[in-house]
Amino acid sequence: MPFPSHDHDHDHDADEHEHEAHGASVEGARVGSFELSLSVLRDERFAAYAAALQALAGILRDADALEREVKRLVGETRFPGYAGLRERERVERV
Repeated sequence: MPFPSHDHDHDHDADEHEHEAHGASVEGARVGSFELSLSVLRDERFAAYAAALQALAGILRDADALEREVKRLVGETRFPGYAGLRERERVERV
């Protein structure tokens, strides 16, 4: 059984999709301290900013993995007097 044709609905959906494709339907989106808009996305500096954020996230993730691996290979050591020394330094500064 064929579905009924609704040309009006199709036109409305196409208009809505075109509207969304241009980023006009995204309201209140923010990246860091600035509002995310089509002009921001088209700015070549945004691409560099986004790439730098991704690189930094990768570096931090790798540093965490390195820390875990070093702890696994070498182990962890506690310094019995270290907490007391830190507390004494804190009290002397006050």
